[in-house]
Amino acid sequence: MQFQFDANQDFQLKAIAAVVDLFEGQSGPQAGMQFKLSATLAAVSNRLDIEETALLDNLRKVQELNGVTPDTEIRCVEQEIATATGVSTVKFPNFSVEMETGTGKTYVYLRTVLELNRHYGMRKFIIVVPSVAIREGVLKTLKVTESHFRALYGNPVYRYYVYDSENLTQVRQFAMSDAVEVMVMTIDSFNKAANVLRLSTDRLQGETPIHLVQESRPILILDEPQNMESEKSIAALSLLNPLMALRYSATHRNPYNVVHRLTPAEAYRQNLVKKIEVDSVLQRDDENQPYLCVEDIQSRGSKITGPVESPQTHGIRRRSGDGRDGSAWRFACEEGAPPGIRRVCGRGDTSRRKMGAVRQPTGNETRRRTGGGQRGGVRRPNPPHGGGTFQEAGTLARHGGEGSFVVLH
Repeated sequence: MQFQFDANQDFQLKAIAAVVDLFEGQSGPQAGMQFKLSATLAAVSNRLDIEETALLDNLRKVQELNGVTPDTEIRCVEQEIATATGVSTVKFPNFSVEMETGTGKTYVYLRTVLELNRHYGMRKFIIVVPSVAIREGVLKTLKVTESHFRALYGNPVYRYYVYDSENLTQVRQFAMSDAVEVMVMTIDSFNKAANVLRLSTDRLQGETPIHLVQESRPILILDEPQNMESEKSIAALSLLNPLMALRYSATHRNPYNVVHRLTPAEAYRQNLVKKIEVDSVLQRDDENQPYLCVEDIQSRGSKITGPVESPQTHGIRRRSGDGRDGSAWRFACEEGAPPGIRRVCGRGDTSRRKMGAVRQPTGNETRRRTGGGQRGGVRRPNPPHGGGTFQEAGTLARHGGEGSFVVLH
C-alpha cells in the first residue's frame, strides 16, 4: 500500500509560499551554494545575500498578504559560540509558521526544503525535534513522501537521515556534499558539552564534528520549538551557527516573526480537522451525593410537617421537620450551595408522579418552580441562603398535589 498525496492543497501552498517569498531578491540556485575552505575544514555552505532591510520589507509584505500583523523588526538570536578558530558571535533570524495539528505541518516544512533549494539553491537543513518519538515520526514522513517529492520536483538529489553519534562520517558528508542534505536531530544530542558532536575525534582525523556543521551554515527547522525555549536549548541551537531558523508549531510560546497562521478555528471552518464531540456519563440517583428526601408532606393551615431523609457521615438519617418559620429545611442541604439546575422529582403513587425543575436564581431574581399538575406556577423572593425551604416544598406540594418530593443536589 502506498499513500497518495495531493500536491495542491491551498492552505499548505500558502504556508510554503510564505517562507519562500521571504527571500525575494536572493540570487538564484547557483549562488545559494558556497564552498568554504579553511586551514583545517572544508564545506559546501548555504548563503544569504539580501540585506536585513530588504528581508524586513519582504517579511512585512508576506505578513500583510497572510493577514498577520506586520512586525517592525527582524527578531534574531545572538550568542557567542566556540568555533574552530576561537570564540565568535553568531546572529541568525527566526521565522514562525503556525499550523493547527493535523493539517500537514511536517509535509509543509519538508516541501519547503525542496522549494528553497529550487528557488535559491539552499542545500543544508537540520530538523531539530524535542524528543525521539517526534524524530521517528519525521523520519517516517520522509520515507512515505520520498516518491511523491521526487515525482513533483523532477527527481532531485536529496538525502535524509537521523544523526547517529556512532556514524560521524554522516557529519562530514553533510558538510561537504553539494546535494540537498536533511539531517534529523534531537535537541538532546548536542545540548551538552559531553555530546559526541561537540568532542574532537580520531574518526574525523582530530576534527570536531560540530565545527563541520558550523561551516555549512545550516537552515534549522524547529519542530515544536516551544519545547526548546530554555537558555540551554537556545545556546545549543546557536552553536550550530545556523543561517536562519524556521519554527513550525500549533502552539508557539514565543512567536518570532510569524509569516503564516492557520488557527484551530480557521482549520475547522475549512473542514481540515474533524469535529470533536464529548459525551458525558451522568449517574442518576447517586445516594453518595447530598440530597434531601421529603416524604408525605402534610399541610394544615400555616403548619407544614413531614418526615425528612438525608445522608449523614454514618448512614441515612430520618427526622421530622416543621416549616412554620419558613426556614426549617433547605432543598440544597448545604447553605451557599453553588448555583445550577436541581431536579425535583415526585415519588409515590405513579399515577400522581410530579416532575419539575428548580433553577438557582442570582442577585434579586425571583425563584420559579414548575411541576406537573401545577396551576400557574409559584413565584416568591429568593431566600438569603443557597436553597429552597421546606415551607416552599410544601407550597409546591399544595399546588401540585400531595406526595413525596426528592431534591437532588
